[in-house]
Amino acid sequence: MSIREAGDIPAATIGKGHPRTQKKRMAYLQKNIIFTSDKCINTQYTCHNSGLQIMIKTIDHKGLQLFFENGNGARLPPGYLTRIAMILDMLDTVTAEDDIKELGMGVHRLTGDRAGFWSVKVSPNYRIIFRLYKGDIFDIDYVDYH
Repeated sequence: MSIREAGDIPAATIGKGHPRTQKKRMAYLQKNIIFTSDKCINTQYTCHNSGLQIMIKTIDHKGLQLFFENGNGARLPPGYLTRIAMILDMLDTVTAEDDIKELGMGVHRLTGDRAGFWSVKVSPNYRIIFRLYKGDIFDIDYVDYH
């Protein structure tokens, strides 16, 4: 597990896309510490070096997991990477149900066979779904359930 400053990040990690998107992402990365971590046996992502704990605990979708850990968006639609990054960043700050409701972006609780999950709109068809349990986010997935 390591912590790196944004200036140490290779250009390939920033992602491909429109130059303005790259500039925005780089500006964001330069303002924040980048946490890189390996998947532990219990699938928790924690930054032990700084004493901060990341709220996202498990990610089911391999593409989302790669994007969250390494910034590699190759397994996600390129047109939605900025929105997905914004959603993951916001989910990483959630500590209670009230925080989820304040996110906006079409956030709603699911019912039926997906009861207990919350959904955030990414595109007209795709959603990021997740569960909130004791202030932590679990089982994040990128799905088309329509």
